[in-house]
Amino acid sequence: MPIEVKRLLDIGTTVLGILFLKTIFTVPSGELALNLEERSQRIIFLIMNCLGERERGLATGSL
Repeated sequence: MPIEVKRLLDIGTTVLGILFLKTIFTVPSGELALNLEERSQRIIFLIMNCLGERERGLATGSL
């Protein structure tokens, strides 16, 4: 893989990582979620949104 493509992939991955962290640490009102409970709820919410129906049932124990 050419070095330019690898560099673009690295930059893209970094940007996606920053956006993911921003999403985790931001509550819907736009304020930063500094409370640990709010952050953990936000992470769980994001994970559940990424899962399909079957995986969501497995994760919550309701199949």
